[in-house]
Amino acid sequence: MVAICGLIRSEGIGIYILGNLDHAELRHALMLTAFDRLLGRPPRDWSTEMRVLYARLEEEGQKVVKKEADLRVLGTKPSLPLSAYAGRYSDPLHGDVEISFNPADGTLHARYGDAFDGPLEHWNFDTFMAQWAAKWRGTTTASFVLDPTGGSSELRLMGSTFRRPAENP
Repeated sequence: MVAICGLIRSEGIGIYILGNLDHAELRHALMLTAFDRLLGRPPRDWSTEMRVLYARLEEEGQKVVKKEADLRVLGTKPSLPLSAYAGRYSDPLHGDVEISFNPADGTLHARYGDAFDGPLEHWNFDTFMAQWAAKWRGTTTASFVLDPTGGSSELRLMGSTFRRPAENP
């Protein structure tokens, strides 16, 4: 279930819309249409405007994915054995990311909160591509930074830097 809540306090208006399908952005169009009607504004086709907006955002996202793929250096290998990347990486604001290694199949797996969970596939150098279990979340690069001793000390994921605590080498 997804929800959106909109308030215009100066007008004493509040709208709460529930939906049972995430990323079907009808909820935004419904909220804006309701605001327009309650405020006596002329009709506006918010549904079409939202479709155009989200199509453009999707196109921009595909350009970023293509740019990332174009920068990929093929034929590289990770600096460390995959098991050396396993551990907990923390950020005081964003929480913990747990990287696990499965010796049975030699793969890495990432778990970030309850929402992001999936295998890490080698991309290039010390960067991996997270394939999230919730397919609509897409993919994300996960880059490990090595410390001066050659161990993995940081994980850069979704715009944040998660550090590996010293007691968790």
